[in-house]
Amino acid sequence: MMSRPFTTREKVLFVVMAVLILAALYIKFVYLDVNATVSQAPQLISDAQDQLAVEQAKNQNIKKMQTELQGNQTSGRTMSEIPDYDNSQALMIELNGILIKADTYNVNFMPLSQTGNIVRRQMQLSFTAADYDTAESIIKSISESKYRNLITSLSMTSKDNDVKNGTVNVSVSVTYFELGKAANATDTTGKDTKKAS
Repeated sequence: MMSRPFTTREKVLFVVMAVLILAALYIKFVYLDVNATVSQAPQLISDAQDQLAVEQAKNQNIKKMQTELQGNQTSGRTMSEIPDYDNSQALMIELNGILIKADTYNVNFMPLSQTGNIVRRQMQLSFTAADYDTAESIIKSISESKYRNLITSLSMTSKDNDVKNGTVNVSVSVTYFELGKAANATDTTGKDTKKAS
């Protein structure tokens, strides 16, 4: 096998080929990657800002709840209790005292449901009040009941579409919670339940 020295032309071609290979590698592994990252930067910044806004809102809600809890402890107000099942008689006595401010009212209880040892007593309530302030007072009294509850829907209407003045018609859904086992309750343990909106 014969070997010979490279000519000047061949050397120049090798150098040009090496430069072209290096340029291709640079474009593929550096330039294109940097360009892709730069083009994604606005979306990444937007996502980060959205996440920051969510975290700030959570933080504000936590601080607000902590302030309310401290206020409750300072004022001596206790948290509502979860009574033992069956609390229906005591609940009706309390509701009767609250709804005495209403002009008329209608209360319907739905079938009981249960998850674990928590019994949910759902109530549909409609009432008319002389004015907005009276309606608001009734709803606030229900919300601040000594028995743990959750208002799941609320609507107010008036004859002239002006709830601030005149008679107000209110429809509200409330779930009261009790501890224990109810023989006539629908057991929802392990089922996917959706909250009313």
